[in-house]
Amino acid sequence: MDEKELLIKYIESENECEWIDFKEKFYVIKHKKDDFIKDIVSFANNLQAKDKYIIFGVEDGNHGVCGIYTDAIPDISILENLLVEKVEPQITISLGSFFISNKLIAFIKIPYNNENRPYIIKNECGAVKQGDIYIRKGSINVKATRRDLDDIYTSRHQQYIVPYDNSIIIEPIYIKDSLLENPTYGRLDIEIKNTSNLPLLINSGWIEFENVFGKIKRSIYDILPNRNIQEHPFEVAPTSNFVKKALFGFTSTDCITLHFDEDGHLVAKTYVKTSFQDISGKVFESEPKEFFIIAKGDILHKIKIKYKEFREHLKKKRKNILRAIELNKDAELKQLMNIPCIDFSLVLPKYVLNHPEFPEYDICAEMIQTAINVKNEYAIKLMQSQGLPQDFVEFALGFQ
Repeated sequence: MDEKELLIKYIESENECEWIDFKEKFYVIKHKKDDFIKDIVSFANNLQAKDKYIIFGVEDGNHGVCGIYTDAIPDISILENLLVEKVEPQITISLGSFFISNKLIAFIKIPYNNENRPYIIKNECGAVKQGDIYIRKGSINVKATRRDLDDIYTSRHQQYIVPYDNSIIIEPIYIKDSLLENPTYGRLDIEIKNTSNLPLLINSGWIEFENVFGKIKRSIYDILPNRNIQEHPFEVAPTSNFVKKALFGFTSTDCITLHFDEDGHLVAKTYVKTSFQDISGKVFESEPKEFFIIAKGDILHKIKIKYKEFREHLKKKRKNILRAIELNKDAELKQLMNIPCIDFSLVLPKYVLNHPEFPEYDICAEMIQTAINVKNEYAIKLMQSQGLPQDFVEFALGFQ
């Protein structure tokens, strides 16, 4: 996921948090230097091991995209010089922009590698006074407490998680005394880096999957070899890396939610995030990353049944469906297609090109072509409401 995709995802979530803040307008640096200083210092002092963003051009309240004017964005040197003058030690930031629906969005990025905390106001600036220390908590900026400073000093260096390899295999694996009745697990390599001077004792973990079709969250049960982390927490020693295979539960229903095809491949870009929690309750998360994921074995049985039922219905009702489209009989068409087995998201160009025997292609392409020929917009919209991708419409029309 590139930076623009990540920021669009943050905007769509509409949630401000410890690493995201939305603003309708850019700072008026000439009159509001203290607001800028306070925000940057607060984010830089936050201990979340991820990049922080202040995003401009997003409305207050409903968080709709309103955009800003280009001339509202100052040169970054003005912002950097102000930070050097007012804050110690030095904070690194970057400034960027992009468009959403022809509306300009700007952002300030405070990278997670600003690790020389605490960052302190060294010269008074409006409402912020010399010696003040601010920190981001939830969606607000507050003055740091003694406990906050203790946390900063004991975590001078970060502990964080990165995927060791961007691939996941989901298949039957036998685990003695498994917590799951279903013997199918997902397996991925993870790396936990502990660059602090304190040990980490991990006692729980989970993995999240997200694509355009859905989102699921599953517990991580074991860190191979055969170590259940809920019953046997594992330690990551100070200034060390922990690289192991992790196992997580996965079900046949999950395959349907995320839209695997019957060969066990995902039909859409899927982003994965792993999280672990230590015995004190502190959570360490990886950034969402695109993964190559494949599923094998009996876990695909539900998706195979779904393909089979979809095929059989289309073949059985082909003539009736085409007739309803051709004669613009919308009610009849809806009755023929408004049943559980109809899921046009199963029909993707990438899949049908690799499966020339795939009967849905010919039938669906014929439905699209007929609807276009008789100007039946309802038929196209009905198919799209049931998951038909726009690129398949274009793909099918290209073969007329």
